Amino acid sequence: MVMVGNKWFKCDLHLHTPASLCFRDKNVTAEEWITRCVEQELKCVAITDHNTGESIDAYKKVGKDNGIIVFPGVELTYGPNGVHLLILFPLEFTTQDVEDFLISVGINRSNFASQDACSPREFAEILRIVTEKNGIIIPAHVDEYKGLQEFSLAYIKDIYDNQAINGVQVANKVIYDLGEQASKQDKKEAIMELNRKYKNDNFTEDVLKSWSHPVKEAIKSKKAILTFSDNPHGEGDTQHGIQGIGTRYTWIKMDGDPSLESLKQALLLADLRIRSDFESNKTSFNTPNLLLERLIVENSNLNNDKFEVNFSSQMNSIVGGRGTGKSSIVRFIRGILNKNAELKDFDSILTDQQSFYSKTGGVFNEKTRIELIIQFNGNRFKIVSENTPQKRFVYKFNNDQSKWELTDEEYINKYFNKTEIYSQKQIYEIAVTPNALRDKIDEEPNIKELKLHVGKLEIEFRNLLAEKRKLDKEIKEKNGLMIEKKELEARLHKLTSSDYKDVIDKYSLLEEQRKISSEFADTLNKKIKEIKSNFEEIKIKKQFDNSIIKNSDLTRILDETKGDFNESTNLFSRDLNHVLTGIVNEFIIDLENSEWKKISLEIEKEYKDLKSELKPDEIEQVNLLPELNIELSKLNDRINELDLKEKKSKEIKSKILELLKKYMSACENVTLKRRSFLKTVMNNNDNVRIDVIPNRDFKYLTNEIRRIIQRKDGFVGDLESIVENLSKNPGSLEKFKKTVLNVNKGTDETSFSGRFRSVIKGLNNEQIEDILLLNIEDEIRVQYRKNKNSNYTALSSASAGQKTSAILTFLLSYGNSPLILDQPEDDLDNQLINHLIVERLLSSKEKRQVIVITHNANIPVNGDSEWVICLNSESKNIEKLVNGSVDNEEVREKICDVMEGGIDAFKMRASRYGFKS
Repeated sequence: MVMVGNKWFKCDLHLHTPASLCFRDKNVTAEEWITRCVEQELKCVAITDHNTGESIDAYKKVGKDNGIIVFPGVELTYGPNGVHLLILFPLEFTTQDVEDFLISVGINRSNFASQDACSPREFAEILRIVTEKNGIIIPAHVDEYKGLQEFSLAYIKDIYDNQAINGVQVANKVIYDLGEQASKQDKKEAIMELNRKYKNDNFTEDVLKSWSHPVKEAIKSKKAILTFSDNPHGEGDTQHGIQGIGTRYTWIKMDGDPSLESLKQALLLADLRIRSDFESNKTSFNTPNLLLERLIVENSNLNNDKFEVNFSSQMNSIVGGRGTGKSSIVRFIRGILNKNAELKDFDSILTDQQSFYSKTGGVFNEKTRIELIIQFNGNRFKIVSENTPQKRFVYKFNNDQSKWELTDEEYINKYFNKTEIYSQKQIYEIAVTPNALRDKIDEEPNIKELKLHVGKLEIEFRNLLAEKRKLDKEIKEKNGLMIEKKELEARLHKLTSSDYKDVIDKYSLLEEQRKISSEFADTLNKKIKEIKSNFEEIKIKKQFDNSIIKNSDLTRILDETKGDFNESTNLFSRDLNHVLTGIVNEFIIDLENSEWKKISLEIEKEYKDLKSELKPDEIEQVNLLPELNIELSKLNDRINELDLKEKKSKEIKSKILELLKKYMSACENVTLKRRSFLKTVMNNNDNVRIDVIPNRDFKYLTNEIRRIIQRKDGFVGDLESIVENLSKNPGSLEKFKKTVLNVNKGTDETSFSGRFRSVIKGLNNEQIEDILLLNIEDEIRVQYRKNKNSNYTALSSASAGQKTSAILTFLLSYGNSPLILDQPEDDLDNQLINHLIVERLLSSKEKRQVIVITHNANIPVNGDSEWVICLNSESKNIEKLVNGSVDNEEVREKICDVMEGGIDAFKMRASRYGFKS
């Protein structure tokens, strides 16, 4: 899972072994020493014993076996003050090579390993000899004993003026942190800290000043500030030991297969490739969750054999002259990730992509196989298309069994599709289409989450409106029911307020009592029948099979017992039936002899007498009285039910109004989130300014109104009038909505033109909901300026190159998913590329993988591309010529040979970072 290209390495390049006389424990072995390096998670170390190379051969071998890069080196003592210099040599140097060097600078073999040995050569002579051997010099611990602080400020400046000195080791953070304007209190605290560290009280402000000179001058001269351990045996111990290994370190970005040449390049580009432990205890690069590892294309119509490209986890540049098939790599990746949907607004690009990634006139044939290997959340996946672009298979690598296993294709849509791919034309279209840029901004996770919340509020609002409409439809029934109730109550009042009301009431009560008694008698008889039926079920009906029993005596016993049981059940049933029947008869007799029976006969006689006195129509009304009471009861129940629904409708109305406020507030929060996001993203950019102007996208508003009323054209005057009013009165949107509602209801016959009113009157419920939810979107205003001394101008008046660079600046400013840019430099001059695009590429690649297809050398060179893939300009097929980092000499040569402005790009890089090209 190791990615190609330049990488960050944790390095301690000032280390001693028992070969130094001042190493305390002489019994430490090479294995123990290297094991300590592994424990400290170091990747590159340098053996820099005092004036000797004795340990180099053995330690290099053990280091190689344990995955540790060991640079051969030495800590050379020189000059009258015995100043220490770290000398590092190419990896192939041996103990003998280092010893030969020591002799060449005047160190006697008898004095090897002693820090008291001292080269009599001048610094310039030592530097010449080191340079001849392709080595580098790093002044050691410049801010403490035996460092450059032993020399005058003028001498220090002379050393730093030498282009071959590109880094210094600094030992004291308290000195590094002292700025030019340090206060007396800062200096006092620094002196106290140094006295504590070096266990004396000799530090004064003058001493602090002299110790600070080499550090301040190194910073001014843009030298790489390096921090190494010098592996003390213990804290404050002047002797060396393995416990101190890796307690100080520097993060250095070098080629994936480090070399001294790569280290030299890193020192030259210190701002980009050096991070001392003063700055951070970790590299500035955090490996993203999603990375493209490798693309393999076999037997396509663009290549006869296998075409394979690996990718760095940071910046990749796919370079070559025009017509080398660079953009085909983008198309292969877009095709296998099935990212055509994002091209829906770019017809020509979509058509071209569909034509390319197809079997009809495209790259596919019967033997074609496309494979994209992806790293996601620490796991490896691969997507494979064979023979046809429509079929894709996703595999996951099983680390335990070291094999690929088929897995869910949904990984592509859910995770891998987060890869962002942009062509120059797409970028330009975004620049001239504000909505497209707003949509890109809204992909930011926090804004996206808030917009999902807005969507949920909208759904809830529509659901509540639908529920209220349903309730209101039922509530309309209430007025008719109230009239019906009033009439029925009048009839009942007339009947129940006459002289015979009491008789009728008593008779109605008697009828209810009789009904209860009759129902109870029915219940008793029903229960007796159930009991009889249950007794039948209790009886044993089983017949015994004599062919199985084959014993007459046993058969007899079984049959007799069954007969006795069933006879007893019959007897018990008859007795119980007799008892229960008696209870029922007694109940009937008691009713007939009761006081209630006497009263009921009197009531019945009164009722008969009353009926004989009434007229025929009054008799009919009396007979209907119970039914009328029942009908009134039902009416009251329904009215009460509608009262509750009316109350609920009012509650829902309150909720709707509250929800509408929440919805509009959430929309306002989207604006605030957009502003906050852009402020963070564009904070460090002085040339491009992107502002969010709340509720000013009137083109969006016009399109939304047309969508709602379902009219693509016409009504220009009405819409222009609406927009003009809203633009002059930003708070009048709610007034506009009320006007539409009133026109829809027919209570406003003056607003808008007659034809437009007719359309508004015909709006359905869903369209009215859209009006209520209508919101004026934010305008995304992009401004650009050429330099800090010029004024910002609207992007609409900028050149094509300026528009492209402004949007590229934004796209490169945020996100952590892989970003693929296909020839973004089209329409851009070198000034724009270097001042805008390169700066953002340098920042962007520290948090995401970037793949740039380019024919402009400034992008890989000044963007310090971690991995460069040079394609062959002379081949008819898509073919890789060479790949590697910019540190690779062959890659540099190809950049100069095949790319536009290759040599000029390297000259610009040298000028930019202050070294000779």
